[in-house]
Amino acid sequence: RDWQVSAPAMGPVIGAALIGTLVGGAFGGYVGDRLGRRPTLIASVVFFATFTALAALSTDVTMLTFLRFIAGLGFGAALPAATALAAEWTPVHLRSRVVTLLILGMPIGGIIGAAICSWAVPTFGWRIAFVAAGILPLIVAGLMYFWLPESPEFKSINDSATPDEQLSAGHGPRNNGSGRIAFTTLLSREYLRVTIGL
Repeated sequence: RDWQVSAPAMGPVIGAALIGTLVGGAFGGYVGDRLGRRPTLIASVVFFATFTALAALSTDVTMLTFLRFIAGLGFGAALPAATALAAEWTPVHLRSRVVTLLILGMPIGGIIGAAICSWAVPTFGWRIAFVAAGILPLIVAGLMYFWLPESPEFKSINDSATPDEQLSAGHGPRNNGSGRIAFTTLLSREYLRVTIGL
């Protein structure tokens, strides 16, 4: 109503966010393997939170579409880093459950956010949704900076793990000596069910 555009004209905004998430997911996994899951996750959250908050300043559909795409890159990059971090800190017998719950957090968060917006937007305007969705992750990123530990597997690969962390890191899929998991390992009998599930 504010911009006098039809509902279908907002389609590119939603599509841009999803495409950004897809591209960011591939990029985030690569960066997380190189620089560490913890810094990748924190930087990704700050990135998507900042561009989500900036979306509140949009003056037309094109600007909103662009900002949602950029925010999607950060959101997508956060997902593999968070998943890897959770999996590598979780005992093997709980790993698939923890990763599943983490992945389910995205649609559950969307449902909760939509429910809150159905009340807040008519009262405070549409911009409040982007402001809140930007500020809350920035607070979480601050908490992660102080309290979130790095993955024991990543530290073990980079020779900075304590003996306890190295022991913990030894419970995951076997790697090929370079710190990377062989693709065939993911298709082995031991991991095939989890691989297909993910």
